[in-house]
Amino acid sequence: MFATVSVYANEKKIEQLDIQQPRTFGYQIGDKFDRIIKLKLNLPYVLDDSVLPKHGRITEWLTLEKPIVDLTIEDGVPQYHIKLHYQIINIKPELVDIAVPSHMLIYKNSDTDEKLNALIPATRIRVSALTDSNERSLQADRMPITVEQTSGRLFLYLALIFASIIGFLYLKFGLPVFNKNHPFAKAHQVLKSRRHKIWDEVALSEALQTIHQAFNETAEKTVFIEKLDEFFSEHQEFTVMENEIALYFSESRTYFFEGKTDQESFKYSRDALIDFTQKCSEAERGIS
Repeated sequence: MFATVSVYANEKKIEQLDIQQPRTFGYQIGDKFDRIIKLKLNLPYVLDDSVLPKHGRITEWLTLEKPIVDLTIEDGVPQYHIKLHYQIINIKPELVDIAVPSHMLIYKNSDTDEKLNALIPATRIRVSALTDSNERSLQADRMPITVEQTSGRLFLYLALIFASIIGFLYLKFGLPVFNKNHPFAKAHQVLKSRRHKIWDEVALSEALQTIHQAFNETAEKTVFIEKLDEFFSEHQEFTVMENEIALYFSESRTYFFEGKTDQESFKYSRDALIDFTQKCSEAERGIS
């Protein structure tokens, strides 16, 4: 089964952004699968199709073909159907989970050339060296068409409204109950909880270590300043903060490794680090 994700959008700019993610299991090397994006923009905003996800080898495991974009106009509103076609080119001998990386779509105001980002979130698929003999096509199955019963429509509408509200609150405010899988949301909560404690060198060092841990958990490996290009390539949701993150790593290296271990020589105050983790938390949730 495939999963369709409806991403929170600014109604003044993006009217609809639905992402059909691939099925999460049942693949082997050589298999292909699709990710389908339906994007509906409000004029004067249009998709910048000159800045689409790059095709070719995108990870150790996957290649991406050139994205296919179909544009239709309905009631004067541009609607884009974007197809991303992947192929698995490498596996491990044992059963593994492979990351399908996030992508960033760029759309712009055709009157002012203002450019904005829309995040296509990452997902994971399970790949094995063996194929189930009973397995059908590995392309994501389509849901059967259902016939709505009049008596059930009200419940369906209420459920959709409730899900939309929860999704909006989650993406906008990072509700704590959802934060367990979001490293920067956790780091932001930790730093905020220590706001009223004494701000000394111990507190500063702990804050920096908390932030670096969030980067490491996100990348699933240790992130060094020399590898930031690789980090941004694998986690494109953070490219909107590329300069701020590079500056943070530079200042952190100076603090820890160049002997300037005092607060006066460090660029960031506690409040500045809290603001930094908040921006990172918004980026990891696709709010830019």
